[in-house]
Amino acid sequence: MKNILYSLAIAALVFSCKSQQVAAPAAPINPEDLATTITQDELREMLYVYASDEFEGRDTGSPGQKKAIEYLKKHYVDLGIPSPLGGDDYFQEVPLEKANAPEMSMSINGKSLEAVTSYVAVVSSADGDLSIEEIIDMGYGIDSEKYSDYNTDVNGKVIVIRSGEPKNDDGTYVITGSDAASKWSNMRQQFAAKRDIAKEKGARMVLFYYPEIYDMVAPRLGGGSGRLGIKGQSESMYMLLVNKDVVTALSGNAEADELPTNSGDIIKTSMNFSYKSSSKSVASENVIAYIKGSEKPDEYVIISAHLDHVGVEDGQIYNGADDDGSGSVAILEI
Repeated sequence: MKNILYSLAIAALVFSCKSQQVAAPAAPINPEDLATTITQDELREMLYVYASDEFEGRDTGSPGQKKAIEYLKKHYVDLGIPSPLGGDDYFQEVPLEKANAPEMSMSINGKSLEAVTSYVAVVSSADGDLSIEEIIDMGYGIDSEKYSDYNTDVNGKVIVIRSGEPKNDDGTYVITGSDAASKWSNMRQQFAAKRDIAKEKGARMVLFYYPEIYDMVAPRLGGGSGRLGIKGQSESMYMLLVNKDVVTALSGNAEADELPTNSGDIIKTSMNFSYKSSSKSVASENVIAYIKGSEKPDEYVIISAHLDHVGVEDGQIYNGADDDGSGSVAILEI
């Protein structure tokens, strides 16, 4: 489910739940008695509506998603369950941005490099232009208790890092001390960890040389990930996945397939880079309702589920019955 995997924040059904706003019961409530009111037939009836073609897969910000939030709101209104926002307003606005492919240009030592072919943006960043005279080689871009490449200040600097992690002469991994690799060799984990460390250290730009996967992931990233994030929260740091073209431009050697330097070395260069976002604003909403507690009115139990899904792709409606749809109607039934 695309919107769940690549999104930083998606529209969700949020049911802020307290105990019923009535007098304390004279006798204890038996949960088993209440459980019998949750029936398969009622769940099926709601799900067949909520995950029907009428809702067009409920893609975030789409007309189908708007139908979905109205359906959820009507359920609460019909049951007399109020909104914490007051009155008839059950919608908490969540302004999002959909990541489309940015406009980028790069030249190194007078050689122009083409986006996607030679480099691709990993994160959505703020618009900007950089003129760079030196790049710091930060090795593997690792900073851990047992090993660190960050032996110099990189605040405001452009750095280049490699994929993977260091090994000892006997072939074992430095960090684990064994034949087993650490998270720094895992594709997804190292992307996130190395990005977060560079950001924490204040790096202005990260060039991530990961030739083993470049051809596999660059076309998808270069076409725009479609990832949703909170509007106005673009990264100040640029992070680019780069291939051999960038390495050869930095080294001046057309045959080079490795960086010409070691961790901590400074690469003198003349690099120009421009980035312009083309992200699209997406209006989305949470649907919220609450039942006020009688014994502890200032305490909350929050139950939530995803109300959106992936919509329509290549003319096919992805209805989103499993997980997204079933979770949403389960909250309504409860």
